Amino acid sequence: MVRHLHRSGADVLGSAVSAIMTSEVHTCEGGDEVEGLAQIR
Repeated sequence: MVRHLHRSGADVLGSAVSAIMTSEVHTCEGGDEVEGLAQIR
């Protein structure tokens, strides 16, 4: 959101969130390794 706000200015605030964000959500747990989390894209 912040990147799009920087690029497009306040106009982005009138857009649907789905226009700039993915619907695929990634989560992690306390035991997950940082190296593995860094591979998530």
